[in-house]
Amino acid sequence: MATIRIHADDWGLTHGINSSILSCIQSGLLHSASIIPNGYAFEEAIADYHAHEIAIQIHLNFIEGYSLASQTKDSFLCSPFAQFDNSFTSLYWQTLKASSVEQNQMKKVIKAEMKAQIEKVKPFLKDNARLNVDSHQHIHMIPLFFDTLCELVEELSIQYIRIPAEELSFLQFFSIFPQSMIGTGWIKVALLNYLSKYAHKRIRSTKAVSNRGFIGVMGTGKMNIDIISRMYAWMQTDFNTDDEVEILLHPGKAEPSEQAYWDAYPSLKKYYLSHDRDMEAATIKSDSLSAWYKSISMR
Repeated sequence: MATIRIHADDWGLTHGINSSILSCIQSGLLHSASIIPNGYAFEEAIADYHAHEIAIQIHLNFIEGYSLASQTKDSFLCSPFAQFDNSFTSLYWQTLKASSVEQNQMKKVIKAEMKAQIEKVKPFLKDNARLNVDSHQHIHMIPLFFDTLCELVEELSIQYIRIPAEELSFLQFFSIFPQSMIGTGWIKVALLNYLSKYAHKRIRSTKAVSNRGFIGVMGTGKMNIDIISRMYAWMQTDFNTDDEVEILLHPGKAEPSEQAYWDAYPSLKKYYLSHDRDMEAATIKSDSLSAWYKSISMR
């Protein structure tokens, strides 16, 4: 029987998002959450983390907000104002087309920013807490980023890295998800699954571990008990007792008064204010999720 973790991303980004996640911690089934080191409400999230029984992961952020490392400010990662304005596609393409010399320079910048973000969180970890790492919009899965993160495992005592692979066939996905979700979602899943094959091999050369199963890419914004239970039923065939399955939801919803944070990111503004986040918070707080988790844990 694998260890199943119900997990939330985006903790620490804003007060509104923090409040939504806190309500899930207090009245729902939430085992862990990823905290954004350069979030606008980082300190508030850290205070909530210490006040409650929950684990955290470090949510490396190269998508929005301001960089934490001086080396990052005048680099390919940032605008002239030291502000991130990237997407998975843009960063993947830049690293892919770069020469080996350019990639080495990129790695120095990536490493400096990763170290700054991880070291900001490390002093706040509870005693004996495992140092877990993932990233905003899965940027760490880009090979150049993943290699850089693996190079930091020993130096920073990183113990766990998320690998978001949903290894199901197209027919299995189609039977679980509405037809309207299959389009771009399937492309994202296929790309992350492709990159995950390299990541699983690469991480074995380090002392860190990763999750064996993952649910939460295809269903982003629509995660409910039906999707969770059916996805798990498809995947769980040969889990060992020390395997981990991470089930990712995004229950943190920004408040209308916080819209100005994303004036430069129109798509992100819609994303953080979406009613889908209310639905995913309701899933975490639902009796049906608790009942499902209890039935799985008793097997």
